[in-house]
Amino acid sequence: MEKSIIQLSSYDTYKPSGVEWIGEIPAHWELKRLKHIAFINPQKGSAEFDKTSEEKVVFLPMEKVS
Repeated sequence: MEKSIIQLSSYDTYKPSGVEWIGEIPAHWELKRLKHIAFINPQKGSAEFDKTSEEKVVFLPMEKVS
């Protein structure tokens, strides 16, 4: 069963995130830019795709889709 936003418990202390649209975040959270913790758009040619592979992929360039 899904919890509604009202049913979720709140944290004891909050701090400003430093980002206007985010607002305050729980005091124990750390704010990081996504680009510092993940590869969002790999450089063209860096993502090789083997059509015979059973491996799951997170990113597939549109030029590799047929």
